[in-house]
Amino acid sequence: LTEDEKKNKITELYEKIDNVYLDEHSKTLLKKIVDYSKKYNEGIVKNYIPFNMRIYCDNDKTLTSILDILVDAFNFFGYMKNCKYVFNSFYNIDNQNSLSDIYSNNGLIVIKNINGLINQDSNVQEKILNTLENKIYESNNNTITIIVDKNKDKINEAFSNNSSLKEKIFDFELTTITPEPQDVYRELLDK
Repeated sequence: LTEDEKKNKITELYEKIDNVYLDEHSKTLLKKIVDYSKKYNEGIVKNYIPFNMRIYCDNDKTLTSILDILVDAFNFFGYMKNCKYVFNSFYNIDNQNSLSDIYSNNGLIVIKNINGLINQDSNVQEKILNTLENKIYESNNNTITIIVDKNKDKINEAFSNNSSLKEKIFDFELTTITPEPQDVYRELLDK
């Protein structure tokens, strides 16, 4: 990649980030993640960081925009090989085997519907969380796990009995915002 190609891609990705309905802290964090993938490509930084994260979001279009930015950056800068994202739901995860199937894919593993975990029996919850933790550690630089729910408290509740997941693994957080009515109106007019 030439310096101009990298510079143009960063500019393009930053513009996309600026147009996503994220709070300012989250936009800054997402730009830092994109920038880190560029520095990793250039050899400026050598440590691979698995950007496992929580995204507080109730809008699928916004979520898809965030994921598209991450996939574009990770593929362009070679941070992950053949990166793509796969959606799943905690309602579909009822045992450790379900998680093993999910982690057979590389890329971004996006798990939604935290209530599907919270509503499980506490023993099943604990097994699923322990397996999730193990799968994340085993995946090294093949996958990034993203937990999505609109409610931060729900995710904290689900992780309350697993401090490693709560405090060490999912330490990157992005928070979406609701668009202002004039933004929605302007978006409609632009189409």
